[in-house]
Amino acid sequence: MRRRILISAAVFVAITTILLGGYWLLQPRPRIDEETCNKIEIGMTEREVIDLIGSPPGNYGLGEATIMHKSWIYTREPAGKKDWLGPKTAIRVVFDDDGKVRDKCLYDVWREYDSVWDMALVMLHLKERRLRVEFEITDIK
Repeated sequence: MRRRILISAAVFVAITTILLGGYWLLQPRPRIDEETCNKIEIGMTEREVIDLIGSPPGNYGLGEATIMHKSWIYTREPAGKKDWLGPKTAIRVVFDDDGKVRDKCLYDVWREYDSVWDMALVMLHLKERRLRVEFEITDIK
C-alpha cells in the first residue's frame, strides 16, 4: 500500500512538472528590447509591428508593471497608444487614425518581482517587498 502511494505521488509530480514546463515553453516570447524598437518605422501598420515584436500588445513580465517615463512629452496620454511590457523594458507605439505608426519609444519598466523565485520568497515572507520609487519632476537648469 505504501509503495502504491509513493508511485502515485511520483506520477502526479512528474505529470504536473511536464504540464507546467509545457505551459511555460508555449508562452509567447516577445522581443521587447531596444533593437526591436529601433526596427519599428513610422508608417508601419499594427500588424507589421505585432509580427516584428512577436506578440500583440500586453504585459509579458511577472506581475504588475509600471512604465518609468524618461521624459514627459505628452500633457496627456495619446490616443491610439499600444504598450508591450517586457520584464525590464516596454515599447510604446502610438498609431494614427489610419492605424499606422506615428511615434514609438522605449521605456524602462518597474516590477515588484524580478523572477518567480523572488515572488515566492516575498509571498513566504522570506524577503521584503520591493517598494515603488516615486519620482519628482523638477526643472533642469
